[in-house]
Amino acid sequence: MKRGAAAIAVAAAAALAGCSAPTHPLAGTTWEIVAVYTDPDFPGDVPLDAAGRAVIVFGRESLTARTGCAPLQAGASISDSDVQLRGVTTGKLDSDCAGGSRRLHTQLSEILVPDAEFDLRRYGEDEITLTARRGDGIDLNPPTIRLVAR
Repeated sequence: MKRGAAAIAVAAAAALAGCSAPTHPLAGTTWEIVAVYTDPDFPGDVPLDAAGRAVIVFGRESLTARTGCAPLQAGASISDSDVQLRGVTTGKLDSDCAGGSRRLHTQLSEILVPDAEFDLRRYGEDEITLTARRGDGIDLNPPTIRLVAR
């Protein structure tokens, strides 16, 4: 039941994002998070019990997401090559948030933070990555989120 409510919330956000005259090619598409790379010693694929539960929808100047356990909203500046977040708000955690979904939520909550900046890279029409920028420029393995269009 909660997944259905989450899907409705994301669909509503996508509809609202569509009403705001998107100015970039990512808008209007629901992007499923399929991998989160935070540690080079561990694979980043989304755990099976969390598959399909985390998505991002880009609006004209916003990002609406589902972390696998909670809704997330942020203001965003989005271009063909980067994404900058501001005013990130995470909603109430689902009561059944556990296992792989909880791990995914924790990872995304640590990456999708106020003032975060990401390099955006496209791989064809239906795959993108968001790679976190670090202020010191020294991070050899910056956190990266891999997404595919639904």
